[in-house]
Amino acid sequence: MATGIIAEYNPFHNGHKYQIGCIKKQHDCGIIACISGSITQRGEFALLDKWQRAGAAVKNGANLVIELPAAFACRSAQDFATGGVRLLDSLGIVDTLAFGTAYPEIEKLQLAADFQPEAHREALQQKLKGGLSYGAALSQLIGENTGLNAEMLTEPNTILAIEYLRALKNNGGIRPLPLPRTGAGHNDTAVKGEFASGTALRRLARQGQFRQLMQLVPEATMSAIKNTTMYPDSKKQLPLMIWKLLSLAAEEIAAIYGVGEGMEYRLKEAASKPDCASSYSALIQELATRRYPATRIQRTLMHLLLGSTKDKIAEMTASGPLYIRVLAFDDMGRQLLKDIRQKTSLPIITKVTEYLNRRDMQHPDRLSPLQRMLYMDIAAANLRELCLSPLPSNPQGEQQIRLNADFTTSPVYMDRTSLSL
Repeated sequence: MATGIIAEYNPFHNGHKYQIGCIKKQHDCGIIACISGSITQRGEFALLDKWQRAGAAVKNGANLVIELPAAFACRSAQDFATGGVRLLDSLGIVDTLAFGTAYPEIEKLQLAADFQPEAHREALQQKLKGGLSYGAALSQLIGENTGLNAEMLTEPNTILAIEYLRALKNNGGIRPLPLPRTGAGHNDTAVKGEFASGTALRRLARQGQFRQLMQLVPEATMSAIKNTTMYPDSKKQLPLMIWKLLSLAAEEIAAIYGVGEGMEYRLKEAASKPDCASSYSALIQELATRRYPATRIQRTLMHLLLGSTKDKIAEMTASGPLYIRVLAFDDMGRQLLKDIRQKTSLPIITKVTEYLNRRDMQHPDRLSPLQRMLYMDIAAANLRELCLSPLPSNPQGEQQIRLNADFTTSPVYMDRTSLSL
């Protein structure tokens, strides 16, 4: 059997390496990481491409890395967690899910996971009327009824841990393995010893602060960052969004996944404002409300660019992940894949062209459900490539855009006999 991890590795850092080390100390088994591909749960492009991040994970202890389809990666914490758990469960060999949390005591996390807000609807409404966002109101309510720290319940990794427990309860027989988080919090911009959050690391990478980064990420990630001269840039993303919002009719925007009732008109109005058309952060700030926080707006705009309608996402949610897309593996990972083939009903994809090719993509209306899900992954990767820009510190560092890289890039294989961790 194997231990699963659901992650983004944006980028893979010392905290992730520490987590894998903790798992190895407790379980003598293979480690399978299920990671988001080109777009993250917050509705942002990953700093490094999915093969770079998967390769870094395998070089630092993971045995097999598979891709969480974009249809589940760019979603709410609940849908992200559920998609990841369903994919790992479909492998047939994962019996444990490991995740980091500030609450390593499983009983406390389970209290929050079992909490039913429907039974406290009146109290929740009172908090919302008092000016709290839904997330803050719910966290406060859970804290009052369970004795848990309400502020801690708003921390992204704690939210995900709770959603993992809920998903595990509804999907298969995978056991949870909560692990204490080490170092900085999810969005903490401060560096603590040899640990830093993904937010801080992405900032340092964009600033070219390699000397400081070397202390915070494994060599594999550092090498990938040094060899990367272009990163995703919201300045390239913004014109695409504005053009889409201005060119689509309100009813077409209303059909996009994440667009709530009446939100289509606010989106079109914001796109017409000069400051919003000139600044991505201004656009997000204009649209964000208590009901629709910035992360939901970011995800919605990403789905707008991908053409992800509510009907398409509903279809994919109902089916769950339809394939196992291999990004990286080592020798033990190869054996794990053999074991998975004996257990799973899903196809294992190492060559995309065996399931979807360029000719197929010319007729999206003819695609099968599996192909539509895969098409979305490829579209997300292409969109990320189109939004790359050279670093300000190296304006001449432009590299060639790799469109349709999914068709030509093989999974990363790591020969551990020649690797010293």
